[in-house]
Amino acid sequence: MRIIVLIFVVATFAAENCLGLFHYKRDKWNAANPTKTLNPYNGKASVVYLHPTVTPYCGIPQSANCKKVIKDLQTNHMKNNCSDLGYNFVVGGCTGVFEGAGWDQVAPFSENDVEPSIHIGVVGTYKDHIVSRSVAYTVKALIDEGVSKNRISSDFTVKCSYNMDKPLRFASSFGNIFPSFKCDQEREECNGSMDYDYVEVQ
Repeated sequence: MRIIVLIFVVATFAAENCLGLFHYKRDKWNAANPTKTLNPYNGKASVVYLHPTVTPYCGIPQSANCKKVIKDLQTNHMKNNCSDLGYNFVVGGCTGVFEGAGWDQVAPFSENDVEPSIHIGVVGTYKDHIVSRSVAYTVKALIDEGVSKNRISSDFTVKCSYNMDKPLRFASSFGNIFPSFKCDQEREECNGSMDYDYVEVQ
């Protein structure tokens, strides 16, 4: 009985704190090929953009439903003149990281950025609910991985994006968990067709 209880406690702790990252390569979510070859990315991002995907939340990253959400995102972005899924990565549920452009290619949403950047989608709308602590820590762990791989500068800035009614719960979620994160008001486009606003985290 003690062993069972201990396993349950450890498993609960691991899930809540999102220990480790589980990367899903493009073939694992049935990604289509980009319409053009993505440019190589060899620099260090000074800005990390976080986007609520404005899609249904998927809590189990290995599920068919979660993979379909990522695939549908790519289809939507490509219908709006993006050459591929707009993000470098998408976080879908605790520990699930779905690869878009990855660390070695320039994501479509980065093409018009003035500063070197990494774009991360966070599955969900977050209009009426906050980002769970486990998902937020997965995002932070992914950013830490980027820093360790010399793909993100150690003094990076985080900007939170939205392309719908202001998802203030999304912005406040990251602001509450990571007080040092900053979100400045900006605008972002994908080849001039997909418009994104940025909401400041207090």
